[in-house]
Amino acid sequence: MGGIGSGLWYRDATKTSELMALDVAALDFSETAPLKTKTLRWLQNERCMGSVNCTVTGSTIMLDYVLLDGRSVSAFIELTTTHPQFGGVRRWFVCPDCGRRCRLLHFASAFKCRKCVNAVYPSQYDYVRLAGEAKAKRAREQLGAAVGLDIAFATKPKGMHWKTYRKLEQLVWNADVAFEEYIQARL
Repeated sequence: MGGIGSGLWYRDATKTSELMALDVAALDFSETAPLKTKTLRWLQNERCMGSVNCTVTGSTIMLDYVLLDGRSVSAFIELTTTHPQFGGVRRWFVCPDCGRRCRLLHFASAFKCRKCVNAVYPSQYDYVRLAGEAKAKRAREQLGAAVGLDIAFATKPKGMHWKTYRKLEQLVWNADVAFEEYIQARL
């Protein structure tokens, strides 16, 4: 029991980044029109990989989309709301399979929540995890730098405040030091 690779039961699972996702935040819930329709498209390399027509009516949303085999499908998805502590309204999809509240619905053979599609987050595929590694990666991306640990830090982008740049620089530096300590401990 235990050991390297024993906990990676999801290593062959589908990643959420590989699936088309429908985000409740992409829909318009303004009170100006009783019937709101929006078409969402997923692009990959400038090519349309899929599209869905969404029609919001009160507490339901109707999805019209065409499958790869040419069949046209209509599905009704329930919507629910919560009221955050500091006011406002937060909207959620209700998964058609499990009834769970979720922000994203992923498409496999139908639109379902991440758990019903059996998808995992890409971060679950990371093998070596260090404190602050993900933050450092996002900081490097924010600065437009390459993401590897062996690559020199990027110069300050035009328009970025020096205070922000120094904060990101320190975050990446701390992650690099933690990685070096990890490697030395393993050797």
